[in-house]
Amino acid sequence: MIWDTSVEGFPFRNIPRDLLSLLEDQRISLYTLHIPLDKNGPYSTTVSLARALGIEYEQDFFEYFGVYFGVIGKTDKATIFELSEGVKARVGHDVKTWRYGSEEIVGQKVALAAGEGNEPDIVGHVAEAGVNTYITVSPELLSATNHQSSFMRSARSTQST
Repeated sequence: MIWDTSVEGFPFRNIPRDLLSLLEDQRISLYTLHIPLDKNGPYSTTVSLARALGIEYEQDFFEYFGVYFGVIGKTDKATIFELSEGVKARVGHDVKTWRYGSEEIVGQKVALAAGEGNEPDIVGHVAEAGVNTYITVSPELLSATNHQSSFMRSARSTQST
């Protein structure tokens, strides 16, 4: 099955047989897993992560290829360190926290983006929303996509404005 962002409701459809035949003829393997769950919805990666962390959904943010995949929500945690400990407890492994500003979570609002969350442009959207705390993928994954340095530069420049 493939995911079609232009379809309302159930966005999945079968891969056309001619495309499967073409892939087979060209000896090309196809593996898809994560992308369909990036689009915000009741079972999306980001919405599910927010729910698991006890973050109350408030709004979508950051449109990417025609769909929103980021979420802004309210946490009961007051500081990034409390939130970080809560994330660590929920995901079951260590997490890394970079403090570029206040440790206080402004208005107890946080932004989350589980898929493509390392996109450098997202930092401006988080700042425009008045949010100073952002949860996304690990730095090891960021470095694998070569976005880490530009993402970190964006975070620092947005924080200083």
